[in-house]
Amino acid sequence: MLFKKLEVLGPIAVLLIVSCSQAVGMENFKFHLGSEPKSLDPAQVSLSDSVGYFYQNIYQGLYLYQQKKLVPLGSKTCQLHKLTLTCELNPLFKWSDGKVVQASEYVTAFRHLISYKSKNPIIRILKNLKNASRVFAGELTEANLGVKALGPLRLQFEFDKADPEFLYKLTSPLTAPIRSDQFPKEEDASKLLVTGPYQIETWTKRKRILLTENPNYIFFKKNKPKVEIFFVDDDQTALLLYESHTLNFLKTLPTALISEYKGHSDFMQIPMARFDYIGFSEDMRSQPGLTEALALSLDYEELRKMFFALGVPGCSSLPDNYMSESVCIKYDLEKAKKIFAGLPKNVREKRYHLAFSNYDRDDVSRGMQWMAEQWKTHLGLQVELDKLESGVFTAKLKDSTPDIFRKSVIVDRPTCLSAIENFSDHGSEAFLKIKSEKIEHVISQMSSPQTKKKQQKLCSEALHELIDNFLLIGLGKIHFTILISPQFKNWELNELNGLDLSRLEFDKPKSQ
Repeated sequence: MLFKKLEVLGPIAVLLIVSCSQAVGMENFKFHLGSEPKSLDPAQVSLSDSVGYFYQNIYQGLYLYQQKKLVPLGSKTCQLHKLTLTCELNPLFKWSDGKVVQASEYVTAFRHLISYKSKNPIIRILKNLKNASRVFAGELTEANLGVKALGPLRLQFEFDKADPEFLYKLTSPLTAPIRSDQFPKEEDASKLLVTGPYQIETWTKRKRILLTENPNYIFFKKNKPKVEIFFVDDDQTALLLYESHTLNFLKTLPTALISEYKGHSDFMQIPMARFDYIGFSEDMRSQPGLTEALALSLDYEELRKMFFALGVPGCSSLPDNYMSESVCIKYDLEKAKKIFAGLPKNVREKRYHLAFSNYDRDDVSRGMQWMAEQWKTHLGLQVELDKLESGVFTAKLKDSTPDIFRKSVIVDRPTCLSAIENFSDHGSEAFLKIKSEKIEHVISQMSSPQTKKKQQKLCSEALHELIDNFLLIGLGKIHFTILISPQFKNWELNELNGLDLSRLEFDKPKSQ
């Protein structure tokens, strides 16, 4: 059966599966990335999607987000006094060569990150640090950034304004210490000094990365499985590799196959904290009633069934515990048709464009095709699909926002603010040109210390502003559907799409 499926993909996939199956022992934890990391320097790459799985397990710093709580790693304690955070470092936190991590090595990392030459949009993480904006803009040198070593094991952060979520930001691989801002080439990757649970054994270009346990990791666990990372850019090929046991962790199962695999011992659905939405250009929103008609004319229950979704499309993608109440758009075709009929003829007969990135999976294409067909069937609206290369899509959003587009907002902290701040006048979604005083006020309030109940109320207020005014359509809570061999234990894939292998174990079959 397997080789009949392989005929569709051709001889290259067959050779890859056969050679890998023969060469790789099942004791290794094996998964794939959609693309090969372009550098060992995390500041030079995007940590979105699963490429972050690699960096998360070799670069760790002051804290780890594990089992929905902050776990101290490089820090013993961090104390906040007004706008200064002082951290006492843990002398048990060491490099892979056994040397204790020094405060100065965090300073090196932060100065490297904030450099205006960095390709990573890390101003989002560090924006509240003293002088961060001016350093990032090149107005001041990195030495002026509000991070300094007060001694070998004493680190201090200074802020221009309060940042109550800063400790969560310190869980990112981007904030891990570095000895130098010069990183080895891939062929010399084994020389890289790391602080995470794994270190690099080999990096074979265009094939795989092999990781082995770091014996000096603070929570070292003897006889951890090695980790093999393959580079596979096609979901169907990855599934075939999983079925052949070349992979034993499949990070994305196509939704069309959920009914076939559901109930199997290796089938799991992991809830994610994301903000996936359908957005409208400023021109679309300037036509009174147009975006409302489009939003009300989609049969969200049909979309939910189509993708076996656990969340409800039309609602916010954020987890329930982030907000005080769900905020949703309800399907109302009668009202949608009435509103649409009242629009000017040139608006009703215009041909619109719906853009999305080719970086997204085939499921996204299916969803966008369904959406265009819904608008054509229910309203007579003509919508063309534009599937764009990822870089082109991003540039188009900023230069000439498409009429309609599908976008994902990555939530990098387990908070509502991590999502909502993107819709501010200076956030990553500023191309929407929302210009909402309500959103700005809520972001300001959420950026100050608040009770959990107050934060949840503020979150729902912001969502009402975005969704009730039909500025965008939420796509409902997102779940990653994965397959993983039950023999592997104590791994964690959290709601921030962080893969934690620090406690990974392999349970050998009883027959062995």
